[in-house]
Amino acid sequence: MKLDANSVYAFSYKANINLYSNTITNKVYMGTDATPESQETFIGDMPSSTNYQMMETSHNVVTTEAGRFVFGFNSIGTSQGDYLSVDLDDVALTYLKSAFSPYMITDYNAEADKGGEMTVNMSFRVPDTDYQGNPIEGYLSVEVFRGTSPTPVFTKNDVAPGAVVEWSDTQAQHGQNIYMISASNSYGRSEVLADTLFVGRDVPETVGNYTAKGSADNQDAVLAWTAPTQGVNGGVVVADELTYNIYSYNISTNELTPIARNVEGTTYTVENEPSDAQRVLYYAVSAVNTEGESQAMAASVTLGKPYTLPFKESFAGKELSTTPWTEVTSNDYVLNWNLDNPDGSTYNGAVAQDGDGGVAYMYNGSMYETFAGAGFVSPKVSLGGTTATLSFWVYNMATNYPDNKPLLDVYVRADDGEMEQVGSYIVGGDTEEGWKLYEIPLTDYASSGNISFAFYGYTGGYMDVIYLDNIEIKAGLPSSIDGVDAQGKEIESESWYTVDGMKVEKPRGGLFIHTVRYTDGTVRTDKVAVE
Repeated sequence: MKLDANSVYAFSYKANINLYSNTITNKVYMGTDATPESQETFIGDMPSSTNYQMMETSHNVVTTEAGRFVFGFNSIGTSQGDYLSVDLDDVALTYLKSAFSPYMITDYNAEADKGGEMTVNMSFRVPDTDYQGNPIEGYLSVEVFRGTSPTPVFTKNDVAPGAVVEWSDTQAQHGQNIYMISASNSYGRSEVLADTLFVGRDVPETVGNYTAKGSADNQDAVLAWTAPTQGVNGGVVVADELTYNIYSYNISTNELTPIARNVEGTTYTVENEPSDAQRVLYYAVSAVNTEGESQAMAASVTLGKPYTLPFKESFAGKELSTTPWTEVTSNDYVLNWNLDNPDGSTYNGAVAQDGDGGVAYMYNGSMYETFAGAGFVSPKVSLGGTTATLSFWVYNMATNYPDNKPLLDVYVRADDGEMEQVGSYIVGGDTEEGWKLYEIPLTDYASSGNISFAFYGYTGGYMDVIYLDNIEIKAGLPSSIDGVDAQGKEIESESWYTVDGMKVEKPRGGLFIHTVRYTDGTVRTDKVAVE
C-alpha cells in the first residue's frame, strides 16, 4: 500500500479470535515488504477474545515518510499445546488527517453537581504534541459537544498547547449526558475524548452495612443499615431525601412481603409473636427517593428462645434434637454437612462416638485434590451469665491427602456479632487415632446474652470425611486446669499450637491452643492466653 508522508491513517479489520493460552500473542506490524524481517514497526495488539464473532478493530498508523508499505498479522504460540486460530476480514486503510494535528487530550475530570442541580464541572489539558510526538507550534481551538447535536455547547479559541481548560455545563440534561471533546489546529483535529456522565438525582443503590440481629430476648429482629451515597447510574442521592421499605423475604420463592413503607432513619425493629422454637428468618430493606426504589438487601437472623445450659446435641438416630443448625457453603453440590450413622467400614473406622446411631459429617466431594470445606452453625444458646465449656468429639482419621490434612476450625458468635475463632485443629494424620475429645472454655462469653458456635471443616477431597459427635456446653471450666488433671489422669504429652494450627515449642505472648494427651488415649484441648 502507498502511504503519504506526515499522515495519519486508520488500519481497520474484522477479527474472530479466541485465546485459551496466555502464551499466544497476536499483533499487527508494518514494514517495507512481506518478509518477517522487514516487519519492524509495531501497529497494535489484536483483540484476545471476540466471543466467537467478528469484531471490528482499528489502529492508528502515523507516517513520517512516503512510500510503499506492507502490513502483517503476526500470531505466535510459545507452548507445545498452543492452538492458533485467527479469522480476518474487511482489511482496510483509510486516510484520517495530517500527522501535524494535535494528538490527545489528557488529565480529563468531570463531576456532576453533588446537590442534584443540572450542572457538570469539567477540566482537561489540551495536547502539547502532534501525532509524531513533536511539540505543537501555535494556538489551538477547543470544542465540547453534548449528545448527538453537531453544534458545540462550548468553544474556546487561542488556547496554548498543554494548557488546562475549565468549563461548567449549566444546562446539562437530567440523566445520561454524552460529551465529546476535541482540540484542533490548521492541520486537523485531535483524538476525540468521549465520556458519559449521569447528572441529577438518581435511583439509589442498595443500602450499605446491613445487619439483622436479635433483640435482647431474641424474639424481635433489629435491623440497621447505612444510607446509599450514590445512584445506580452514578448519579446523585441526597441522604435526607431517602426513606426505606422493610420486607420479609422468602428465600425459597424470592418473594418480598411488605412489613413497613416510607420508614425514616436507618434502624427498624420488626416485632414478632414470642416463640419457644428458634427459626431462621429473612428480612430485606430497600431505599426509596423521588427517582425510584433500590434493589432490596436481605439478611438472615435466628430468632426464638435460646437454649439454656446444659446444651447437648449428639445427632442420635441421624436426627437433630436442637434446631436450627445451618450450613454455610460455597457449593452445596460438593461441599456440605449432613447427618449419618457410619458403620466403621466406609471412609474410616468411625462409628457414632456415643453409640446412639448418629453423627454429623463434613464431606468434600471434589474428585481431584482440592482443599475446601463448609461450615455448620448451631442454634443460639444462653450461658446464663456463667463460665461454661464447649466440648465435642472428632474422629481423627488416617488422611488420604497428607499435603492437605483435614482441619476443623471452631468459631463463636456472641449476640449476633462477628464470628470469632476460638480453636483450630488438625484432625487427621499418618495414622488413624479415632475419636478425640476437644474442650474450649467460653469464659469470654459469660456476659453475652446468647451465643452460637460454628464448625468449619476442610479436607483435601472425597476420600476424607470429618465426623463430629456428642457436642455439649456445660457450666464450669474444662476438665483439666493448668496441666493438672482434675481426676488425677496421667499425662502422656503436651503440645502448643497457634490458633491457625502451627505447632510451636514454647508459646510467647498471645492466644494459643494447649493440647494434653493422656495415657488412656483421651485428649484435652484449651485455648490459653499467654503473656
